[in-house]
Amino acid sequence: VVFRHNPLDHHCNPRVDKPFHPFACGAARAAVCAEEQGAFWPMHDALFANQTQLGEDRLLAYGAELGLGRDELASCMNSAQATHRISADLAVAKEVGVRGTPSLFLNRRKVPGGAVGYERLAAAVEAEVKACGGAGN
Repeated sequence: VVFRHNPLDHHCNPRVDKPFHPFACGAARAAVCAEEQGAFWPMHDALFANQTQLGEDRLLAYGAELGLGRDELASCMNSAQATHRISADLAVAKEVGVRGTPSLFLNRRKVPGGAVGYERLAAAVEAEVKACGGAGN
């Protein structure tokens, strides 16, 4: 599983021309920086569980709840390194034609439909296994 950031706000995504998700850039920075401390998925889960509470103070509080160093997280979130990582992910999104989130790819093929349910995802994985010469089930 490879997670790429595609924050949908004009502050960090040049492909978005107006405010859309005002906390998306900060949330992406928090996730990138949590990853540096080994806590990407726990931060990911905290961000998605609290989508209406993503101001910088809350992002730092989520980090603290996960045992991350507050000063280290804050410094990273304001760093050129975090900006570069998100910009690199945005470049990949542009290259493969991703406009919205979520977007899912299996073996470099886009799974249509955005947020797909388990059955649809399982069928797409099964089709990929068969296309690669593997046996189903």
